[in-house]
Amino acid sequence: MNKLTKHAAMVVIASMVASGTVVSADASEQAVVISAPITDQEVITGPYNVLVNDQVITTPGFLNKDEHVMVPLREISEALGFNVVWNQAEQTAEVSLEGSNIWTLVKTDVDQYTNNRMHVTLGASPVKMTNKLYVPAVFFEEILHSQVVTAGNQVNISTTTNEDVKMETQQGVITSIRNDDKYKSVQINGTGIDGTILNIDEKTVIKNSAGEQVDFNDLALGMRIEVKHSLAMTMSLPGQTYAYEITVLEAADEANMLGTSGLIEEVREDDKGNKSIVVKGMGMSEVSQEEVILRISADTVIVDVEGNSIDANELVQGAKVLAYYGPELTKSLPPIGHAWKVVYQGE
Repeated sequence: MNKLTKHAAMVVIASMVASGTVVSADASEQAVVISAPITDQEVITGPYNVLVNDQVITTPGFLNKDEHVMVPLREISEALGFNVVWNQAEQTAEVSLEGSNIWTLVKTDVDQYTNNRMHVTLGASPVKMTNKLYVPAVFFEEILHSQVVTAGNQVNISTTTNEDVKMETQQGVITSIRNDDKYKSVQINGTGIDGTILNIDEKTVIKNSAGEQVDFNDLALGMRIEVKHSLAMTMSLPGQTYAYEITVLEAADEANMLGTSGLIEEVREDDKGNKSIVVKGMGMSEVSQEEVILRISADTVIVDVEGNSIDANELVQGAKVLAYYGPELTKSLPPIGHAWKVVYQGE
């Protein structure tokens, strides 16, 4: 095709987009006429032919002013097997998949998508045009866990199986637990801005190393767990992600465990060789201490974050630790107790 012919073709396509009739080419370059009016200042160029599981979607997509490929939410979602419920008053769409933990809420003109109980941005807000809601094509990959491939002016979206959902495996020690009617989470490997928060819902599988089910209420401070979680992570501190599966590797043998996350301020040793450490930082629960003196005995479990045993001599001034103790403490300031477990996090 010479330059003049190519230019003329682009003029025809642009005219057809503005008038509501668009022409697209499939993988074999055969012209396909798709009737769907798209007339809005958001449209920069189009159309983008959309295929879901190799079937053509009637409504085409388009490239917006920020160069994001925008595609129709309902038609694609339903073709993938999702349910879509529109709320006219709120101008939102709820998308869910029966038998799956995938659920999201999409709000018109707001670049904020619900993903595993977190809010994420995709760089483009949903836009409503000709009574259809359009979302960036990447929405179906990042939020609905489908496969999205864009080549030229064609977007191919395909279903993935549960086995195809990408997850990351991480081990850690529980440092905080939140449990209320609407929100459940555990934090591992730190308190405050440290560590990772794992969001949990009714779809999260919680079990022990033998594969037996464990109730969320049985999770406790000091437990060492292995978690399979979403690759999506908030940019907040600490980062938050969704937990697909939690396996309890090591239970907390002590009831009503307390914990402090912080630095070893001082290492003490009496004339009999009895060792204790002063830990100052942040309490892991409302009744945990910000500063505590902990006696180290032969029964104290001392490990690194991966659960490997380490020598008590690693507990030096300035070391960062997760210290578990209690519940019995002296009434002194700071209080004194026995260390059940100390997790060494480095200096």
